[in-house]
Amino acid sequence: MGIDGKSYVTVDGPNATVTAMVEQADSATITINPDEDLDVDALLEELDITAEELEAMLTEEVDVDEDGMVSATFTLPPGTHTATVEADGASNTSEPFTIEAEADLSEDIAAAELAISELVDLDDVTLRDRASIMAARALVDAILEVDEDAEIDGLDDLEALEAAIADLFEDAAIDDAYFVTTSSFNVEFDGGITGLDEEDFEVTVDIEGEDEFTLTSDEVEVTSNEEGTVYTFVHPDLDGTEGDVTVNFNDEDTVLEYDFTEDALQAAVDAVNAADNDEDLLAALQAPVLNLQNVNPDFIGAYLEEIDGSFTNTADRIQNAIDRANAEFEETVLENIETLNTTTSVEDFVEALQALGVNFFDEDDDDVDFDDVDIDYSELLQLYFDAIQEAQPESVEEVQAVLTAVQEGVVADAVADAVEAPSNDSITRAQGFIDFFLSDEDDIDELEEVLAGLEDVAAINDAIADADDDALVAALEDAEIEGLEIGDRDAEEFGDLFEDESFATLADVQSFLDEANEEFIDDALDTLNDIIEDGEVDDDEDLEAALTALGVDTDDAFDDGDVFANLFAGTTFSSIEDVRAARDEARLVNRVNTTTNLDSAFLELEDEDYFNLGTTGRSDVTRIFDELNDEDFTSEEDIRAALTEAITAYNERLDGVNNASSIVQTRDALREAVQGFDQLEGSTQLELAENFRDVVFTEDAIDDDDIDAEFDEDLGRYVFDNLTSVRNLLADDDVSGVDDGTLDTSLSFTSLADSEVINAEEVDSVDIAGEVESGSTVAVSIYEGQTDNSGDADITFTTTSNSDEEWSETVDLSGFADGDVFIEAIATNISGETDDENVTVEIDTALNDPSVTSSSATEIVADFAEDVANVNVGTETGVDVTNVSTASNVVTFTIDGADTDTDSFEFTAEDTNGNTGSYTAEFDGTDTWTITTP
Repeated sequence: MGIDGKSYVTVDGPNATVTAMVEQADSATITINPDEDLDVDALLEELDITAEELEAMLTEEVDVDEDGMVSATFTLPPGTHTATVEADGASNTSEPFTIEAEADLSEDIAAAELAISELVDLDDVTLRDRASIMAARALVDAILEVDEDAEIDGLDDLEALEAAIADLFEDAAIDDAYFVTTSSFNVEFDGGITGLDEEDFEVTVDIEGEDEFTLTSDEVEVTSNEEGTVYTFVHPDLDGTEGDVTVNFNDEDTVLEYDFTEDALQAAVDAVNAADNDEDLLAALQAPVLNLQNVNPDFIGAYLEEIDGSFTNTADRIQNAIDRANAEFEETVLENIETLNTTTSVEDFVEALQALGVNFFDEDDDDVDFDDVDIDYSELLQLYFDAIQEAQPESVEEVQAVLTAVQEGVVADAVADAVEAPSNDSITRAQGFIDFFLSDEDDIDELEEVLAGLEDVAAINDAIADADDDALVAALEDAEIEGLEIGDRDAEEFGDLFEDESFATLADVQSFLDEANEEFIDDALDTLNDIIEDGEVDDDEDLEAALTALGVDTDDAFDDGDVFANLFAGTTFSSIEDVRAARDEARLVNRVNTTTNLDSAFLELEDEDYFNLGTTGRSDVTRIFDELNDEDFTSEEDIRAALTEAITAYNERLDGVNNASSIVQTRDALREAVQGFDQLEGSTQLELAENFRDVVFTEDAIDDDDIDAEFDEDLGRYVFDNLTSVRNLLADDDVSGVDDGTLDTSLSFTSLADSEVINAEEVDSVDIAGEVESGSTVAVSIYEGQTDNSGDADITFTTTSNSDEEWSETVDLSGFADGDVFIEAIATNISGETDDENVTVEIDTALNDPSVTSSSATEIVADFAEDVANVNVGTETGVDVTNVSTASNVVTFTIDGADTDTDSFEFTAEDTNGNTGSYTAEFDGTDTWTITTP
């Protein structure tokens, strides 16, 4: 009787579940023994309970279940506790268990979100941003390690940047490498890569006469400059040896040959002593075998003088000469900096700048021409003087930083002036400052982009200033200012309207013109509102005229004014802005309803989730969008909602494939992900699913540029980036078991019979059908008035062949004019093979009206200009039609008893395509008959 064995505790967050087996007892008491270090008083205060209530919370009487088990769950404070189970006088205490304190991640999440928000835009990312992106990822991973469900804003943005960096990194390579000393070398990346360390490189040393060996990460220290353009490697000293060092980066080798022998050292010392000019001496001092420190190119003249006057027959003595020159030069530097910070003499100020060798655009420099920039040398010196004496720099670097800040400030002020008052002169002036002072290409490009955006408004301002009315109108048109048509103004009237005005932005110009047009707008808005009131447009030209009267551009707006009217029926527009927005929405809706290029239409929505899918993913989503939506859209809101639904479906289908592990799960996922898969025979579906699964779970099984999938070591499987890659793998020989071949596609048009002519009775319900192997996708395009597939199709649809290898669709062609219609079907089977078929048919929905080619009192000859199959004479008045004969397109009526002026008869005719017409023939009492249509 009592407790049988140990008590077990399972911890889940703050909850602890205690379990034990009890023999021959109906119940047991489970008690939690709190941590001895637990601050009970603080806990009672926090829970607002008494000690007795706490004791009750930590004790529970439980019944023994049918398996002889007892179990209870307690919510506990952090600490190390034990649990005791008692039954029938026996007890057992568990091993100590620990409840961890819940981490407060709010500050960490805030820091991670801030780091992500400060990252570069996706369009501007370069490998220089790699370190900051990695740092943001480290903050995120630290949070997720504690709480994998933590919500962190911006993760999608971070992942997109990581993907972009990974793509860029694939092509990264070392651009140059060279020794600095016998124990260090540099590698250079022209574009810069940040965030690299020892683990990203493999360094192999091959010393002549010794075995080659690879340095471990502990034997190499790697540091870089801020931009990641230069990485310095410090390694075991190679002094006294010769050979080569191989640096492997991104699977590419860069070899550095070296000679650090005594002979090489002596040759380097001799080269230093033989140098008789600054350039040769600097090159000699930079020989890595010398291992010289603190060589400053700015001090090279002092080095030359010191070495000429010293015994420097060893590397150590050369180093001593450099140190002496540095110390002396540093004194001179400090004296010149002191002069800059304290002098009131322009001459002393300039001499100090010259002595320091800083870049201050000295007018004594032959390469500097102040005629190229709109600033006087004396004015620039005054700016330098004021800035330096305020900043009080203490080093050459700080002096140069102050000068550079002044130069950049001058440029920024010039650009700001151009932005505030755009004109050709202000833009040219700012460009002059950019060309004169700046050298960083990124800075130049950024500012020149700003100036380029001012050109249109500058042209408007210049035309106003020059009182050139024609130039003003041309500038307004070039800037695509809307509303120029309102008021029917001529150039002179525009000149009067804009006289003495000046604008900073095109938006300001647009607002000014809109305000000036207000007196015309109310009437034009009333006209537009009347036209679209009931959602129908009697005349498209009226709608276009109403929009044009409001200055709303209707070029390429939409094919039918009813689109606009139907979307905004009953809307009362109160401003041009509302009309323009409606016009844009109508264009978008019509494009989505009619275009065969949904991607370009969706990109206009600027949906971030859609952007982030990438080119292939977006193509997949457009297919799903087309699959899920049969009806025309009536608003941008509906389109956005449908696009969101398509993106959600895309992600669900892709996740389904990437998460499927069994054959059945894979089959079900492929049914959802691959159009037509569910139309295959059941056994075929299972066979393909099994083959697909075998490839997905085999590392190195996928090597195809058309399949975007990476093998995930943790999951032990390939993970696909998009559904197109899923389809491409399904079509692969290893999965489909079918070699590339041809697809037998046949088309039939069941309502067209042999004539391939569509008549009035058939035109609103034309059945288009065909046969192709099961599960194939068939894309059909129909072109009105054509005999080929040039241009955009007027009607498109996509369908799938069924298990009987058949497909069909009924389309309404009643909106087409009589004439040729080109129909093309392109079929793609489950293995990716394609074939196409096309046919040209004719729409003929009316019998031509006949023309009388000859007539007399007893005969009428009528030409219908098409083959006539049947003619029936109906009511006769004062005349007897004795015979009717047809010969192709000509019908001859024979008449007996024409004896009054009121002779006439009615008849019907039918052409060979089944179209009919009713007519009346009348006699004028002499020899002439006429045929009219009632």
